Amino acid sequence: MRSGLPFTTLSAREGADFDAFAARIVPTDDTPGAREAGAVHFADRALQTFLDELLPVVRDGLSNMNRRVADAFGGSGAFADLSEYQQDEIITGVEQEDPNFFFFARVLVVVSLMAEPEYAGNVDRVGLQLIGRRNEAVFQPPFGFYDRDEHGESPAVGADQ
Repeated sequence: MRSGLPFTTLSAREGADFDAFAARIVPTDDTPGAREAGAVHFADRALQTFLDELLPVVRDGLSNMNRRVADAFGGSGAFADLSEYQQDEIITGVEQEDPNFFFFARVLVVVSLMAEPEYAGNVDRVGLQLIGRRNEAVFQPPFGFYDRDEHGESPAVGADQ
């Protein structure tokens, strides 16, 4: 749990495993990663609300990931308990053999980094830090060549087009 937040959809085991998965997708290095951004709490909330149809895919994927752990390393260990190297080994197999889970779980992690913090992800706007953006309420054109009119002029902000 982050900052005392309980999981509302994922079990404690699922939450720990998803958090470990997220931390391998966007690891912590000289910048904060998915763990610091609270990706697991965004996923927990999303799977309860607007992405509830993906909950079985994520639950099955996490369960299958732990079966892989047991097969590869013996016993009944959990993904979150492995070393980063071992986690990467398991994720590589998951990516190839369970692409639906891998795709949706990775998307949840990435989206959590761009979401507004009020949706339980992107704590301290970590995602914006990672892409080198400031937290600005308004971005002014020109954003790129596609914003220019046929004469190469940028449209005035707020002008009718």
